[in-house]
Amino acid sequence: MLPFDFLAVGVEYKNGAQYGDFKNANYWDAHVAWFVNKNLTLVAAYVNTGDADSTSKVGFGGGVVLSAQYAF
Repeated sequence: MLPFDFLAVGVEYKNGAQYGDFKNANYWDAHVAWFVNKNLTLVAAYVNTGDADSTSKVGFGGGVVLSAQYAF
């Protein structure tokens, strides 16, 4: 979603796959992108890929992701 010309916000969700006894955790993230100018974009996101310690579903845990992109 683009609430302003300089800001984008979004969420994503993916249902984990299941193959017999193998279960993948559900994944989701929420992110915000700030278009500082025509060359620089800053992105912050929180990602949750399931419980890393779970024995019934495969997951990697969660955390914050920060990104910067500069285009020449």
